Amino acid sequence: MTSEYIENKLKVVMIAPGHDHLDQRVRRSVQVLRELNFSVDLFFENHRVEDKILDSNVYAYDAIGILSVIFGFRATFSSEMKSKVSEADIIYIHDSGLYGLRLLRILLKFNTKAIVIFDYHDWAAWEVVHHSRKLSSNKYFLSILTYLAEKVLQKTYLFRPKIDALIGITNSQLECFEKTFGYKREIAKCAVANTRPKIIELQYESEEIDPTLNLIWIGNVGLGRGFEEVVSMRDSILKSNLVQFNEINLTVFGKVWGKQTFSSLDDLDFRGSFKNDTEIYQKMPRTRLVGIFQGWDDTHDTKINEIS
Repeated sequence: MTSEYIENKLKVVMIAPGHDHLDQRVRRSVQVLRELNFSVDLFFENHRVEDKILDSNVYAYDAIGILSVIFGFRATFSSEMKSKVSEADIIYIHDSGLYGLRLLRILLKFNTKAIVIFDYHDWAAWEVVHHSRKLSSNKYFLSILTYLAEKVLQKTYLFRPKIDALIGITNSQLECFEKTFGYKREIAKCAVANTRPKIIELQYESEEIDPTLNLIWIGNVGLGRGFEEVVSMRDSILKSNLVQFNEINLTVFGKVWGKQTFSSLDDLDFRGSFKNDTEIYQKMPRTRLVGIFQGWDDTHDTKINEIS
């Protein structure tokens, strides 16, 4: 490889709203780009960065409010971000949907020539339902609102910025994205599953196992994620006498968004954020453990469980 090529390697600006600096999917993307000899500047929201000392190419910025993104207020973007984006060869957005699309539309005003990669790891139809539920829980109102939202997204250009490459979880998910947001021209697509590093050794090393039972929650706690239902499940099992345990603990790995919205957090065992599954395993309580995958309550038949 020539020195000229190294000196002139392509500049990538990656912005990851909604993710913290330990997010496995973001870290994997950065690793791949750097192995391909791209220069990567990475932006996280301030409140999602725990380490005060960041790498030279990692930046923290004040979160850009949803109204600023919807109405396109460019003044809310940091001068550092605008400068990096204006010089970028590639703009790479790591986000779970509608917010990221609006954010990208504004960023392209600072640089119209950059190649755009959008890394979307959600299900478009489910996202519409999820946000609609914040306005009402009435199923008839939700059905009408969801139908109207999907039609608007297909017709309006407001959530349809230029995208040159689309990365997602499955092929069907990516096809759903194109259909939901009304993309007509062909977009280069790549499906990359949300895989995590495998834990090679899964045995406790000659330790006493505590005679209690633990339910394990891995992921952030927030409205719409079914956390209250898991707490209710635990309480129902205890009352039913289906298991011979006097106590069932609920251990949480992740962060709590909007703690004031939950009425049942005081008696839980919080283990905080994690870098990978091996760290989770090391912090696991030495008890009998139960892992539960609920899936999503897909009352509007969005097919979200087909990609989970």
